[in-house]
Amino acid sequence: LWILFLLYRSNMKAQSSNKPCKEPSTSSNNSSSVAISQPAMVVGVAAVVILALLTLVFAAGAGVEESSRQMKPGASGPHGVYCFGDDLTLGVSGREEFPYPKYLEHSLKNTSSEEEVIVQFHGERHATSAQYVRNLEDPVKGMLTKIREWSETSRPSLVVILLGSFELGVSKPGDADRISNDIILLHKKCFEANVQRSIIIGIPETYRQVSKPHVGNLATDVNQKLKEFAETERRATYLEAPFVYSGSSRNYHKGGFHFSARGYKAFGESLAPRVLSILQELDDGKIPSR
Repeated sequence: LWILFLLYRSNMKAQSSNKPCKEPSTSSNNSSSVAISQPAMVVGVAAVVILALLTLVFAAGAGVEESSRQMKPGASGPHGVYCFGDDLTLGVSGREEFPYPKYLEHSLKNTSSEEEVIVQFHGERHATSAQYVRNLEDPVKGMLTKIREWSETSRPSLVVILLGSFELGVSKPGDADRISNDIILLHKKCFEANVQRSIIIGIPETYRQVSKPHVGNLATDVNQKLKEFAETERRATYLEAPFVYSGSSRNYHKGGFHFSARGYKAFGESLAPRVLSILQELDDGKIPSR
């Protein structure tokens, strides 16, 4: 702007030196006025353009600063472990809820002496893998929406997904591909969202699988396909549920479709050693082998 001002003064002096000595006529006065205002107009327009460019630069800088608040892989800060699923993630047990992620976080804090680990979770009653896929970008309950929100305060280190249990009862024997493909797609979307690792939990055994052989076979087929995906995707880890169903098991709530408070506690605590191992691999910069 200072340079533009100097150019303007120089132009004005040049205009003055070119004036005739005699008094100009009215028409020449008008002409002289126009001639003098033209450089001023050019300088003004140039100043506006430069100011507009500077505004854009500062706005872009502010945008970069705002986006930098979302933590990326390798950034400093606590590890984030994000759990998604249906009733079993929500911790439904009769009229009460005992989310396993809370037991997982408690166990991690008791065993990890180095970095803080933040466990976040989102569970939906009777949710299916297809619903999760359809709602990926939902502004309230979308999985990718949640990951972006949680990544503002923790590193997107690990996602744990437990789905499939409650769509078995409304699925056909040939639906194993559809269910497994939906769950696999969710894990791939997590990787695209900068999540570094994921845990696929196989569909746990419940009364429904035991009492209806075709449902049990469908669960077995889905779990096998999920396991095969994890064997080819180095960022994914497949884990079986830590216990199986029996009518006398204290890990299941009455009816055998949900876990008991004891079961959810055992489920969350059983994940802690594997989660800590994965987080340690991330800290050490190790690439999981297959």
